[in-house]
Amino acid sequence: MQTCQTATFPFEIVSLDIGEVSCGDKKLLILVTVDHFSNCFEVNILNSQATHNLVECTKQIFSRFGIPRKAITDSAKQFVSVEWQTFMKKYGIAHSTSAPYHHAANGKAESAIKIAKNIIKKALHDGKDYWLAILEWRNTPQADGYSPAQKVMGRNIRGLWPVPLDQLKVQGVDSTKISDQIEMKKIKSKFYHDRKSQPLPALVRGQDVYVQLRPEATHQWTRGRVAEVLSDRDYSIEVNGSNYRRNRVHIREGTGTELPEREAEDTDDRYLSFEDPLAVTSTPNTNQSVKAEPLAESRSTSRSSCTNQTSRGAYSASTSETTQADDRPQRQVRRPLKFKDFVLD
Repeated sequence: MQTCQTATFPFEIVSLDIGEVSCGDKKLLILVTVDHFSNCFEVNILNSQATHNLVECTKQIFSRFGIPRKAITDSAKQFVSVEWQTFMKKYGIAHSTSAPYHHAANGKAESAIKIAKNIIKKALHDGKDYWLAILEWRNTPQADGYSPAQKVMGRNIRGLWPVPLDQLKVQGVDSTKISDQIEMKKIKSKFYHDRKSQPLPALVRGQDVYVQLRPEATHQWTRGRVAEVLSDRDYSIEVNGSNYRRNRVHIREGTGTELPEREAEDTDDRYLSFEDPLAVTSTPNTNQSVKAEPLAESRSTSRSSCTNQTSRGAYSASTSETTQADDRPQRQVRRPLKFKDFVLD
């Protein structure tokens, strides 16, 4: 696992992402900008996903908190457009984008989007003002003892909840302590993540590989060639004359031969399909059809015997047949005592 650079002051590094909040018949399109140092996030309601709307909202945020050194986004068309790149260059911001279909590379923004959605959904469901809910979240202390508002402004911001007057006054915040705690948290996360994973070997230009073109839709692997090494984790893969940017987790080294049909569809054991033992009833094979008949009879016998408790022997026989045809455990069903004086069909 590779971690991002640790921020040393508020709004040095920010992540941005677009999300949609749905609550009943009401939908909101939001832009979330989260600070890596304080975890404080800003929410902007968008009328559309046009790039100029994102640029204007981001300019307002930077005018309040300052221009960051680095901005991290995904590879959405708004964030790779010429207008956005011009805006980043004009403000002197180093812009970094994640590979398509690899949301973990922009995990900070994804986490902030999740928190913002939950706050807004709950407020809309209860008929409350979600801006007040976001305000109180910013005043809530985190694991390091400081609230996001304290890390950014040096004090809590006044809301409807009563707070001591001292917390509303500007106080010193130990930036070094916060940065060290952020670094320790990253080291701890990396330690537990790496226990179940191993580093993938680097690829070189011109190397034959297999790549997942649409990881979210299908697990099919397509043969290609490394066209360019974009970073230590992102590569540009050439497939049938077109280049695709993908993360290393969606690329596998080529073997020089075609993948088998099953492996080409999916080489991950988590997605291997196993034949259902009960599906033999629908196959046209004669031998399998003969095996399916006792299974159907045993099930019908089992159901009829369960409704009649007096014939325990018949129930045992049907259970034996069911066990032979289907080795899954069967539960004995007994009629409730409250129905003992009734005749049930």
